[in-house]
Amino acid sequence: MNDEQMREIMRHFDVVAEQIESKLAVVAEGHDVLRRQAEAFRDEVRREFGEVKSLVRFSYAELDQRIQRLEQEVEAPGRGWNGWRRRWAWVEAA
Repeated sequence: MNDEQMREIMRHFDVVAEQIESKLAVVAEGHDVLRRQAEAFRDEVRREFGEVKSLVRFSYAELDQRIQRLEQEVEAPGRGWNGWRRRWAWVEAA
């Protein structure tokens, strides 16, 4: 193998190495874009999940208040099931 053939082989490998570097840069850039999209998606899901948790807490608190009111109403003297039974007996007796 002479010097000219060696130089040609070296030029060929330089071209191939540049192509590989170029393709690797494209892959790295695509990876960076995907990473940023995943982070944005994660942030959006985290924010929306927080909103859902807040709504559930609010709904739970509201339902808890309604249940407590009903329990107090049932347990109140003259009210509740016994109070209703007395009223119904009075209606039937009339």
